[in-house]
Amino acid sequence: MDEVGSWKWIWRLTATEKIKFLYWMVCHDAAPTRSLLHNRGMLDTNNCQRCLNSSESIMHCFRDCPFVKHLWLALGFDNINFYLGNSLVTWLRQGAFSANNHLFSAAL
Repeated sequence: MDEVGSWKWIWRLTATEKIKFLYWMVCHDAAPTRSLLHNRGMLDTNNCQRCLNSSESIMHCFRDCPFVKHLWLALGFDNINFYLGNSLVTWLRQGAFSANNHLFSAAL
């Protein structure tokens, strides 16, 4: 399996099982974001309740929302490359294996 299709890296993380399960849920697009709930007919809107500007996708919820960006910056994740790219799995892997991996996982 390729990098994106193999989930073994998640279960090898030095994190609690709850954190590993969160990674797994996010990678499988199964976290109950407003966008997912809207697509399943459970909500009337998919707008982010924090910024009201965008659809609350997983990437928006965990990285791209202005309110969440403020949190990441406050925690020291200020490298512009942290916010680049569209691959959720790649972004999670980079954070999970970064020098600040425990802080990254706790912030998720």
